[in-house]
Amino acid sequence: MRGFVVYNFSLNIPSYTENVLAFSLGLGLDKFSNKEVLLNLDKMSGYDFCIFLDKDISLAKMLELKGIRLFNSSTAIEICDSKAYTFVALKDKIPMPHTYIPPLSFNSPDFYVPYSYPVVIKECYGSLGSQVYLAKNEEMAQKIISSLNGRPFIIQEYIETSGTDYRLYTVGKKVVASMKRENKKDFRANCELGGVATDFKPTSAMIEIAENSSEILDLDFGGIDILDTPDGPKLLEVNSSAMVNHIQKVTGTNIPSLLLEHIKKSL
Repeated sequence: MRGFVVYNFSLNIPSYTENVLAFSLGLGLDKFSNKEVLLNLDKMSGYDFCIFLDKDISLAKMLELKGIRLFNSSTAIEICDSKAYTFVALKDKIPMPHTYIPPLSFNSPDFYVPYSYPVVIKECYGSLGSQVYLAKNEEMAQKIISSLNGRPFIIQEYIETSGTDYRLYTVGKKVVASMKRENKKDFRANCELGGVATDFKPTSAMIEIAENSSEILDLDFGGIDILDTPDGPKLLEVNSSAMVNHIQKVTGTNIPSLLLEHIKKSL
């Protein structure tokens, strides 16, 4: 059984590089950038599987056409890559914050905000929390939406959690590790934005959300972010190539090793 890891050639973020090494060096797998794979597609046929740590959907689909089993699949990655697609796929199946997807517009953004302020405006495509904005009033909302220059976005109700959320990591659609993230300087809990991670034992309701979301989206592995609200836990977002660095440090769980065991059972 021969496998390789795909990463994005343009991302030089230390945490991302560490994540790629955790899967490639940690499992003794070859690693290639998406650019390298694209230029050498014919040479990839000798591999049985690929751990795809990128969002290059076209490349993922081309590898699948060559008969290579991807973890995660191109379909799962494509749905998780878009916050709008994720919401639609899980709507009425998983508890989530109230979410509005603006109508498609080719020349002027939609400024309709259906919730009372503050609201959270999220670009559909983004990572590490950097494309998530808090609008405290209509003026801020219009300024944020105008700055997106036509990039797709969603609007969600704001739920006060004091910069705290919970990431549950699933492998084979089962929760294998969990951490609490808390950021005292930002409403976004992401560790890359200053959030601090600690080990955490999730509630049964949180586990149910994480595992059901993974099942519906057919995720082989991923990070499920959850908010603890007065109405119970709610899904925040799903990450198909969630980084393992922080959660492994605080829990001691070797996630790449667990994923390899799942791959062996799946092939």
